[in-house]
Amino acid sequence: MTQRYLVLFLVLLVLLSRANGQQTQTGLSCGTDPYVAQRIEADSAYRAFVLATRSTPTEKVDNETLYRIPVVFVVYHVGEAIGTGSNVSDADLSYQLDLLNRRYAGVAPFNSPNSNIQFELAKRTPGCAPFGGILRINASGVPNYSNQGVTSHDVGTALANSFPDYPNKMFDNFLVIRVVNTISFASGYALINGGNVFVNATGMKDRSDGNFLLAHEVGHVLSLFHTFYGSQLQSNYTFSCPANANPNTEGDYVADTDPHKEGNSGFCSPGYVNTCTGQPFGNLVYNNMNYSCGSVFSAGQVTRMRAFLQTSYPTLANNIYLTTPSSAEALKPISCQVGVGLTSSVGYRKGIQHVQFEQINRQSGDSPHNDGYYQDFSCSNKTDVVMGQSYQLSITALYTYAYRQVYIDFDNNGVFDEATERVVGSTVYGGTSVHTINFPTISTTGTYLRMRILVDEGNTPPTACYLPGNAAYGAGQVEDYAVRILSTAPPVCVLNTTLRSGLWTDPAVWSCGSVPTPADPVSIGHAITIPAGQAVCALHIHFNTGGRIVYEPMGKLSQGQ
Repeated sequence: MTQRYLVLFLVLLVLLSRANGQQTQTGLSCGTDPYVAQRIEADSAYRAFVLATRSTPTEKVDNETLYRIPVVFVVYHVGEAIGTGSNVSDADLSYQLDLLNRRYAGVAPFNSPNSNIQFELAKRTPGCAPFGGILRINASGVPNYSNQGVTSHDVGTALANSFPDYPNKMFDNFLVIRVVNTISFASGYALINGGNVFVNATGMKDRSDGNFLLAHEVGHVLSLFHTFYGSQLQSNYTFSCPANANPNTEGDYVADTDPHKEGNSGFCSPGYVNTCTGQPFGNLVYNNMNYSCGSVFSAGQVTRMRAFLQTSYPTLANNIYLTTPSSAEALKPISCQVGVGLTSSVGYRKGIQHVQFEQINRQSGDSPHNDGYYQDFSCSNKTDVVMGQSYQLSITALYTYAYRQVYIDFDNNGVFDEATERVVGSTVYGGTSVHTINFPTISTTGTYLRMRILVDEGNTPPTACYLPGNAAYGAGQVEDYAVRILSTAPPVCVLNTTLRSGLWTDPAVWSCGSVPTPADPVSIGHAITIPAGQAVCALHIHFNTGGRIVYEPMGKLSQGQ
């Protein structure tokens, strides 16, 4: 009888472990696998990206370049003083960032290959304002957050979308680490291949060298899977060995990490036998992507992370968020936050899919539930226009019948005037609509101004800062861009040549000081990246020695008008 109850107890323990984010015999538990499965099911673009990067080519990986990744900590506290409770101190966050860097550099006692990946606090906001890299939000008003914290992945997503300063969707150029009061089902979780990281506040205050929570979750962002990935729960409540006939395309997609069962991580003992291989676990018990006693990455894991940054997500590192913006770059912040009325708990695709306006050509996530009701692209998506002239703006969205409105803060006072600064106001059936914008004579020439585009389906007209939505599908979406109004047209540039490697959409990359248009011939002698979700065009392209194009997911380049 005693033995029977013991078996039932162990079975129950395994089931609870599986349901609660893969809790294990150690202090670390991770909710990443179910989070990724949920997003793959709901988001076709993310699903395609994950599938395309599972077998990341590693043959020609650059192991020398130092990849510097900008980091933003968002601390969701419940009203405590800084340094108390969930309001983790700056000193603790700085220590965790240093610990993360020591682990990724392989500095003793973390004796693994130096990844040449470094993490630094971001120096600017998505709106190009100076920033210290730590944002604190009093989330005590969020229902049940103070006493329950994050109780599911959906709750975490809703929390992030409630405070949209750093939504951190796929393909943003910074890494957001969300520090929350508590996570009921795991120590933390992340979206594999460049997405959100959620960690509990307790883990961010643990200054012991044995704390590998952040190294583990950031490893997921950089395309590392659990070392037991592919282990399945069987009908007899035990786990299977992951398939590993071809270790580059199965298991965790890394050849030098042996497969092992979930729930059997080696118990911090290198001599413990791995039942999937019949051999001792060895250093696998110390792997950061295991659940045992993480301290190292394997050489294959380092190569995979660098290959991911090099081929699939090059703009995550060494970008403008590592530099303090100049006064000319900074946009006036809008005095109001975007509010929403009716919302939906389902990921309906009711947001903005595509915006095209002169040098701006941006595709974006169009599910307000998953991608946020507000997205700020103003720091990296800018264009110039000439005062007194008219231009065509194209907006694509799936709404069957919705309001589409555009505002420009002409006087740069941080307020969108509904009477004088709304330049487009129409109701349109779903699909692509084209709108003419006339640029008046103004005094704020030569300065980047905020341009706001919104769509919303409902019976009540939206405003620049409020989306009423409707009962069936919830609210729509707002996106911000930047436009600079020039008093006269700039001189005609005969040939737009690259000056350095960088983003196609960065005017500083080009000899003409502007992003190429469909009428511009282009000469490329550097590594030029087409940002994710953007379609760019030139009249024709000539490649010089060293010239190449790097495509982020869904980035497109075409030639000819």
